[in-house]
Amino acid sequence: YRSSRTSWQGRRFRYKGEVFELAKVFWLGAILTVVTLSLYFPFFVMQLRRYFFENLEYGGHRFAFQGEGRDLLRPYLKFLLLALPTFTLYRFWFQAEQNNYSWGKTSFAGAPFRSSLRGGDLLL
Repeated sequence: YRSSRTSWQGRRFRYKGEVFELAKVFWLGAILTVVTLSLYFPFFVMQLRRYFFENLEYGGHRFAFQGEGRDLLRPYLKFLLLALPTFTLYRFWFQAEQNNYSWGKTSFAGAPFRSSLRGGDLLL
């Protein structure tokens, strides 16, 4: 809904995804995340992001997403190990790494995105 109400240079974004398909991706990922004691979480996040961006258009061009959950598994495990000793403050660094990775794997009409967000910036 929000995408369809957003415009840039007089053109609207268009989301072409199906609500039941998105619900299927969401609930399957949520269940697998619980069953695997959260180890599936990076895969879940990447699948949701892929579904959203591959169904988003602007000016007749589609976005593309090439991210893989396995690329975020190691940073996520590091987050799990450091969560308690840092009183979960490490989540800001993990969130920044996840954000930078996700935007780095997103493109529009062949043009890649990039992000250089830092955990310290999120903390502040």
